[in-house]
Amino acid sequence: TPEVDILVPGYSNHASIGIMEAWPNVVLIRDGSDNIIIDPGSVIDFSVITDALARFDLGIKDITAVGATHYHMDHFRYIGAFPCARVIDRNTFTVGDRHYILRKGKISHNVKMVKTPGHTPDSVTFFVENTRDGVIAVCGDIFVRDSDFSDDFSIHSDPALNRESGLYVMNNAHRIIPGHTPMFEGLKVA
Repeated sequence: TPEVDILVPGYSNHASIGIMEAWPNVVLIRDGSDNIIIDPGSVIDFSVITDALARFDLGIKDITAVGATHYHMDHFRYIGAFPCARVIDRNTFTVGDRHYILRKGKISHNVKMVKTPGHTPDSVTFFVENTRDGVIAVCGDIFVRDSDFSDDFSIHSDPALNRESGLYVMNNAHRIIPGHTPMFEGLKVA
């Protein structure tokens, strides 16, 4: 049974006009022999991540794959800090200078990646199937706060498309991990 944990809880604060302090939920997915990090982000000190991994008896060399929900610096800054990991890059896994095509978005036995544009054109969601809680979605900044959609063009590149992607996530996951706030229950929305 795969397990999904928020390794480092996310944070977001508009400190003042034009300045935002933020790092994402750094998520650990354990699926059989695969240890996957999603959104290794921009925590102030990388030791926060290594210390959190140690609570699971894991080190950075134990991470087999790493990816980001989208390419905003606060979500991918430390993506290269895992030397043994395959890097998930939208349509490929990258290992060194080799790029392997992802077949049907499969990351591991129970993890698949689905394109969910709107926050950014390249946004994706990682769906983890067969967990004790059903399907868990790691979706980045589709949701600003919990299940709240925003129509703000300063937040989303395409608010209407973001809403469509968000509804897709809500209809296909029992629990949802957004970019910066705690996990919440998926809703069946028409």
